Amino acid sequence: MINFSLELSIHEQLAQILAPYRGQRGALVPVLQKVQKALGYLREEAILEIAHFLGVSESEVYGVASFYAQFRFERQGEHTIKVCQGTACHVRGGRRILDTVERQLGIQPGGW
Repeated sequence: MINFSLELSIHEQLAQILAPYRGQRGALVPVLQKVQKALGYLREEAILEIAHFLGVSESEVYGVASFYAQFRFERQGEHTIKVCQGTACHVRGGRRILDTVERQLGIQPGGW
């Protein structure tokens, strides 16, 4: 029953976000941005609903969302830690920093 209420809430949120974009197929990126801001990431249910609402295929929605690095398909953790792994950072001990972060927090890159 809890999941049903949660799903209903998500659908209500999506309906409010999508309403101003009725019939605007070209509004896909702004819609994705607003949905991600509201939900934290782009859930499969949201992609399906966006596709249906805008009259485009699910693969088109996914294709646009996966093209841009700003969109996420998995829930993110509460905090984000970034450790530089470029050449200059590597030379100055970036790998040791990353190893320490992994060990201290008990996480792997991309984990939460």
